[in-house]
Amino acid sequence: MKNYKIVPLLNEDSLVGCFVTLEGTKNLHSGKVSFAEGEVFEIEFPQSKYFAPGDVVKVTIYTPEGMFFFDTSVIAQGFKELFLLFPSDIYSQFLKRRKFPRLKVTISGTIHLINDDGNSDQKSQQELPVEIHDISQGGIGFSSNLPIPTNSLLSIIIQLDTPISCILEVVHKREHKDSKFFGCDFKDLSPNQMIALRSWILRKQIEMRFNTKQSQLLE
Repeated sequence: MKNYKIVPLLNEDSLVGCFVTLEGTKNLHSGKVSFAEGEVFEIEFPQSKYFAPGDVVKVTIYTPEGMFFFDTSVIAQGFKELFLLFPSDIYSQFLKRRKFPRLKVTISGTIHLINDDGNSDQKSQQELPVEIHDISQGGIGFSSNLPIPTNSLLSIIIQLDTPISCILEVVHKREHKDSKFFGCDFKDLSPNQMIALRSWILRKQIEMRFNTKQSQLLE
């Protein structure tokens, strides 16, 4: 089924609270959008037990500006919620967003500076640790006291479930009192690395959402 839209561009936040229907092969249930971030959105409704990860469903979202519907798949299930993905055309054309939404993290990495000839800087053959503060499918942000110029190329190993080794380009930096923050773009991720990174980000988004809701219940 072709995705259909009769709404203007929407912010992710404007979707939260919107009425939604979810139709499977034998079920039609209603609920509301309770979370939307990047590719992921959450539908909260008591009938989540009738669906399971991997199910293909038709989603219709009713917003104050109009409605749109599309087919997608369930990627995770909670007690009274389902997590689904926006299809790429909905995600890229109809939602106002960053090209690659950032995920706030605290993970470690190690870098080598790269010379203009593409080789590692002989002065920094040792692994230089950095603390990564955000990550997306397009790049990372990390802090360090190293004097790294903008437009520098770095070789980095990012400690995910499976470490990712790749090249970064420093596109901007900010000075802080005790350190510097560097925003970097990925330059050479392989297709397999892109798949692994996207899967890791999606899983972390869902884990963080569950943790946030659990913390709210305990307050």
